[in-house]
Formats: sequence, structure tokens, C-alpha cells
Amino acid sequence: MSQFYDDMKAVADELIGEFGQPITMTLKGKAAGGRDPVTGEPTAAEPDVTISGDGIKLQYKKMEVDGVSVIMGDCKLKFVGEAPVIGMITTVDGEEWRVMQPNPVTPAGTNLLYDVQLRRG
Repeated sequence: MSQFYDDMKAVADELIGEFGQPITMTLKGKAAGGRDPVTGEPTAAEPDVTISGDGIKLQYKKMEVDGVSVIMGDCKLKFVGEAPVIGMITTVDGEEWRVMQPNPVTPAGTNLLYDVQLRRG
């Protein structure tokens, strides 16, 4: 069964790469100078983390918007690439969005894509 899902991943990569758009997501690092709350030691700077891939932006259906975890104005991004993380920032169709949930689609242990929930700002 693994070969089937490997083939499906190749199809997803190809179609989203062809019909989607290039996507870059960034998680902002932290500046040096803070203090570790446990040890009291100064903390080192953490660099920004950037990933890239391809994606297709889609709207949620009205029945998927519950007003709590998915609110009006949120959108989905079918994304192939490295694993996104909650809090990453991306620009899609000229608007800035924040990753709320990365939601991997992983049948039989094969990661096909990420169904990313995005929120403005």
C-alpha cells in the first residue's frame, strides 16, 4: 500500500506545483538578551525559520466555519513542502496570513500534503 501513497504524493506535488503558487513561510526568531525562566541564564538569539513549497488557497465552506476554531475569513492552503508550524507568517495573493493549524494529510504514514488553516494578519 505504501507504493500507492508514494505515487499519490508525487501526483499531489506535481498538480499543486503546476496549478498552485510558490509559498514561503517564516517563523520569526527571538532576539538575544532574555532570561531563561528556569535557570535565569541569558538566552541566545534564535534565527528566523523559513520554509518553502507550493500551495493552492481555498475558502472554507460555511458549514466548516464554527466561529471558534475556524472563523469567518479564515482560508485553507493545500501545501506541499516542508512542514509548517503554528505561528508562521506567509503572503498569499498579496495578503499576509498566519498559520493556525498545519493539519498534515498522512495516510498509512506517507505525508501527502498539509491542509493548512490560515488567518489574516
